[in-house]
Amino acid sequence: MVARPRRASSLQPRLLGPVIAALALLACACASSTRPADPRGAGASLAGYEYVTLVTGNAKPGDRLPMIIGLHYSSASPEVITAFFDQLDFPARVLLPRGKYPRARGSSWFPASYGELAAAEQVKLTFQIRDEISAFIDAATKQYPTAGKPAIMGASYGGDLSYLIAIHHPAQISAAFPVAARFPPEWLPATNTCQPSCPPVHAMHGDQDAIVPIDGGRLAAKQLAELGFPVELHEYKDVPHDFSAQMKADFTRTVRTVLEREVSAGAPTDGR
Repeated sequence: MVARPRRASSLQPRLLGPVIAALALLACACASSTRPADPRGAGASLAGYEYVTLVTGNAKPGDRLPMIIGLHYSSASPEVITAFFDQLDFPARVLLPRGKYPRARGSSWFPASYGELAAAEQVKLTFQIRDEISAFIDAATKQYPTAGKPAIMGASYGGDLSYLIAIHHPAQISAAFPVAARFPPEWLPATNTCQPSCPPVHAMHGDQDAIVPIDGGRLAAKQLAELGFPVELHEYKDVPHDFSAQMKADFTRTVRTVLEREVSAGAPTDGR
């Protein structure tokens, strides 16, 4: 049976400091190397999803850049999770789509009734949203001059979706970074179709996560590795359902390596 966690606001308390920093960043972009950079302005959309765009490392919006897709947690917003990327000091473009389902403090990728659905209906809806995010990634790499394949990162429900993209749409991305995410057996593919070039999955999980217990993450990593997917589960001692400072530092370091490899490969993914 699919696990049915409720994840409305579990990450929120720990992120108040970064949220304030992110709002300051948005208010005074000229003071930072990370800045809003959507030439079409607020309310831009691709493949049916509104999104926010940032460029980092003093890059210009029109530059050909490596890309990161960032998926927020439930009851959050793209504006809130700009703080996840404020340590990126190299040129990159970050696209942050917004979930379609309103919540009190933001939005979600799934309706409020998601946890009450029958197992089969929950899987069906999960895969529908997975495919919508896949379509967003495809549209994003066509819309922007992009160096190589994007990396994808997400927290909680956003982490679930980043995991799903890596396993079910592996050709679209260079790497995935699921944070505090789940991948129940019902989501496993019948076979691995991307060997020997599957994107690496760097899963991050706190060992004190009471919302999405780490045991599920351990089982998922084991099952996916048995299918030949390059999945590593990085465990964080005494961390709850959160994106901790150490997780952010590790993500920043690893995604830099991934994207530098994409740039050195020199292959654009857009049609321009």
